[in-house]
Amino acid sequence: MLRRLIIALATTVAVSSLILAGLITFGGPSAPPYNAKLASHDPAILASLGDQPAPETFRARDGASLSFRRYPGAADGGAIVLVHGSSGSNRGSHRLATALSRADATVFAVDIRGHGASGPHGDISYAGQLDDDIADLARVLDKALPNEKRLLIGHSSGGGFILHVAAGKYACAFDGFLATSPYLNHRSPANRPDGGWANAGIPRIVGLIVVNRFGVTALDSLPAVRFAIPQDAVNRTPFYSWRLMHNFGLDMDDWEWELESIRRPTRVIIGADDELFFGDRYPALFAKIQPRIDVQVVPGADHMGVIVEARPIAEIARAARAMLGAVGPQRCAL
Repeated sequence: MLRRLIIALATTVAVSSLILAGLITFGGPSAPPYNAKLASHDPAILASLGDQPAPETFRARDGASLSFRRYPGAADGGAIVLVHGSSGSNRGSHRLATALSRADATVFAVDIRGHGASGPHGDISYAGQLDDDIADLARVLDKALPNEKRLLIGHSSGGGFILHVAAGKYACAFDGFLATSPYLNHRSPANRPDGGWANAGIPRIVGLIVVNRFGVTALDSLPAVRFAIPQDAVNRTPFYSWRLMHNFGLDMDDWEWELESIRRPTRVIIGADDELFFGDRYPALFAKIQPRIDVQVVPGADHMGVIVEARPIAEIARAARAMLGAVGPQRCAL
């Protein structure tokens, strides 16, 4: 009897291991077709890059040089760290960064690690590394602009990421947070089912979740999601590893809890015509989960138009000025 139990257990373990290996090996994401609708603002973005500031770098705690562009502002105009969306770089933030700079803020438009000029595309070294990178940049601002009030602004997946930071251990490094068109979670009722931007490798993700629970993280560098960008796209990130996908946004399992945990001044701005999310659902969704966060829906603006077109950019600049001018909770030095 004992021998039979051992054989049955060994067989079960072997079969389960084979299934997991198959899920992880063959269950990766396929590349979605190029989505021209979502790229409709690309010509305007590219045409505006002629006056983009020269890139600079700061050194992260692991010694990596991470890229950003500095847009000068006025004394006492505040400091803003600007985070791009999924697969992007600070090129896509240029119009918004320029407008915020003209509104007197000093803007640091970053290339998040794994994007643009900040290291190899599509991966990070460990879970939570993006949080540490933002904290390292905050230390740079502590030295360069110690007396300026400070905002963290992010768009799309970058918007979800700054909400994650607002709920976490580094929230006190910023005076406020502003998320534009933020991606919340794959289970969010505000997601449009036909967005056409990304394909996730669900079988691989399921397999990685299982092995992660047993402490196995060596496979977390494998691609977990691919984006609808042209194969010859310059300076774009075509895929995210599991650990980058997991870090660049709100927690995948406890996203509502993270939103509930936000205590520092935070706002959300989204377009009514967003192609990826139902913008008109955001006010009720946040009122239910986190009523402290004010949500503004901009009529006529789509997903990228929020940070490209003049009218929604003006709304963001007004909101940023108001937040920088308000008296908020005390900021900590990291």
